[in-house]
Amino acid sequence: MGYGRADITDPGRAVTLPRVLGGKIDKRLRGSTSSRVVWPRLSRRQGMVLGGGLAGLLVIALLVWALWPEPEAEPRPREYTDATACLLTDADGVAGAGAAPVWAGMQQASRETSGQVRYLAVGGEQTVENARTFVGTLILGRCTVIVAAPGIADGAVRAVAGDHLNQQFMVVDGDAPEGPNVVLVGVGEVAATLRDRLSTQN
Repeated sequence: MGYGRADITDPGRAVTLPRVLGGKIDKRLRGSTSSRVVWPRLSRRQGMVLGGGLAGLLVIALLVWALWPEPEAEPRPREYTDATACLLTDADGVAGAGAAPVWAGMQQASRETSGQVRYLAVGGEQTVENARTFVGTLILGRCTVIVAAPGIADGAVRAVAGDHLNQQFMVVDGDAPEGPNVVLVGVGEVAATLRDRLSTQN
């Protein structure tokens, strides 16, 4: 077996390729860098079994999708109107003995009309003079109706109501004189009275 040589000392001479196996390239070397994937052939029975299995999986997937429980809808936030009833209380807030039933009646009126209710407790000195500044805060807060709980709150309303005739006031079991913008009610009348006042603002 001989191999051709290239004389690298003479640049004008061509390089002779090696003669492999008598000058012929072994056919076994052809395409040695490529590969083919041969898939196994399935018999008819195997094809039917495979197809049936795939169909069964598809049916199961459809059943799971159809029977999967839908996610619970998130509760929608309650929508309120612009009407607002504001309760003024002493330092005990809505937990006080006089304010608690008033606040309960206001909440009932809110549920029935979608009007808003909130409260403000008088801080600092528990005097009518100090409570007047808190009435002013509620007036600036654009409350539709300012409700005075029994005690210093109704005294404060009595002192300022005449200077704010465009503001509605409601005094519960108090001593404030009834006027064009002040209504006197009992505790049991809070819900019904506020329901009418808040409904007219919708």
